Amino acid sequence: MRCLSILVTLFCLCINANADTKSEKVAELVEAQGLLDRWAAQIERNQEFYRVQEQTIVDQTLSRLNPNEEFRQRFSSAIREFKEATAAPWTAEYMVEIYSSFYGPHFSEAEVDELIAFYSSNLGQKDVRSTRMATAEFAELLKNRFLDRPRVDHVRKFTDQMHLIARECNCAK
Repeated sequence: MRCLSILVTLFCLCINANADTKSEKVAELVEAQGLLDRWAAQIERNQEFYRVQEQTIVDQTLSRLNPNEEFRQRFSSAIREFKEATAAPWTAEYMVEIYSSFYGPHFSEAEVDELIAFYSSNLGQKDVRSTRMATAEFAELLKNRFLDRPRVDHVRKFTDQMHLIARECNCAK
């Protein structure tokens, strides 16, 4: 009985180690497919867009004002709230982890190994580059046709809040 217990324990450890190995391989595959870099770049582009929006709104609002300390603090608070509302809620690495948990179960470990070999090859890397370029063009088309409504609403709310504080400040230059 004790021997059976040891064998079951060893079996479970082997399965768990294999799952970790496969999970790591799937994450490697997703990176080889260029998704980590793509997602990191997208997060950075989004953050840069909102940094520019914030600076534009702040410059436009404050260029006409000479606020006292109370209102400078209120403006600062509004800026912090805007940054928090528009900050990316995850990292590219976290996106790989989550995506891999959905993607990985569809392949055996051997298939994952084959896919890694393909995406690490010259042809696989050409596919990654071509996909990245096509995706960028496609994203630009979508961006021009459809706006990110929740974030646009955050920008509108921030602009309204800055104007309200400026009116209440009554501190025009």
